[in-house]
Amino acid sequence: MTGPFQAANKQSNPLGELTQSRGSGRYTFGLALSAGLAGLLYGYDTVSISGAIDFLHLRYHLGTLLEGTIMSSIMFGGILGAMFAGFLADQYGRRCVLIAGGTLFFFASLLSALAIDPFTLIAARSIGGIGIGLAAALAVTYITESAPTHIRGTLAFSYQMLAVCGIFMTNIINYVIASHGDIAWDINLGWRWMLGIGAVPAAVFVVAMLQAPESPRFLT
Repeated sequence: MTGPFQAANKQSNPLGELTQSRGSGRYTFGLALSAGLAGLLYGYDTVSISGAIDFLHLRYHLGTLLEGTIMSSIMFGGILGAMFAGFLADQYGRRCVLIAGGTLFFFASLLSALAIDPFTLIAARSIGGIGIGLAAALAVTYITESAPTHIRGTLAFSYQMLAVCGIFMTNIINYVIASHGDIAWDINLGWRWMLGIGAVPAAVFVVAMLQAPESPRFLT
């Protein structure tokens, strides 16, 4: 039984000595925050639609069914993303799938802001949901596979912490946007800003993950 473990230990580690020494905390904490930004995306999109839905209701005269579909469409996509996240991660690596998830969310945010009708918005949010499902399913896995054992539990909290920060931040953003103009401005443009600003943290997440290495566990 010792043979395979000894062979695995001798394989090169893309994080180098940083994952083996107690001086690795700063570097791996940066990796954890990079992957944990997936939680920020989840928190942002969960709340942003709550601020926009009243204005969408007035703009498109939404019925109960259509309003509920817009609200829950991200969950439909999230189910698909989470369903295939493990398979894709085993084939292409955690980092690659996390980048794909962030990219989908980036374009979905822009498409949501440019939506011309409720059905376009539903499609955009479904695409964003796939991205969220991919990222949410793998962010903690990436963190734990990249962290040294002595700080693994400490770093694993970053996803949930950033999800809560995303929820808090989005409430503030929604309030600022809704207070920026009158009700007519909110109905025509305000909700677009609420949904479209999600592209900013998505872009930060993708750029951060492009700079990150693949998780050592996947490479063994």
